Amino acid sequence: MSHTFFDYETLEKGTAQMVKLIEECYAKTEGPVLPDVKPGFLRHQLPENPPEEGESVEHLIERTKTAIFPGVMNWQSPKYFGYYPSSTNVTSVLSEMFAVAFHTPGFSFTVSPVFTELENIVTDWSVKLTGLP
Repeated sequence: MSHTFFDYETLEKGTAQMVKLIEECYAKTEGPVLPDVKPGFLRHQLPENPPEEGESVEHLIERTKTAIFPGVMNWQSPKYFGYYPSSTNVTSVLSEMFAVAFHTPGFSFTVSPVFTELENIVTDWSVKLTGLP
């Protein structure tokens, strides 16, 4: 029996579910900015001990909806003008997915020739776009 690092069926199904979850989250940007929770609100919603086996994507998404989301500050709300500007958009979400899927350290040419080359090209583009010499 051949074993592989990735369970492609779970990846495909989980990706679709995560995208749906993200869509649901962003559809609610008009809601309240601050969550209505008190310190300690999450402790009673999660198990006291870590799981001994992995949990299904469906279970994790449902727990995220019921336990995690109620405590999330709505940084993407048009009513939020707090500490930092909102910067998440479709492009940034897809970029993060790409970065995670093809994770390669990009700290030197030796470990990632293409990332080093790309970084230099994008830096040159930024110089041109901003009119720097």
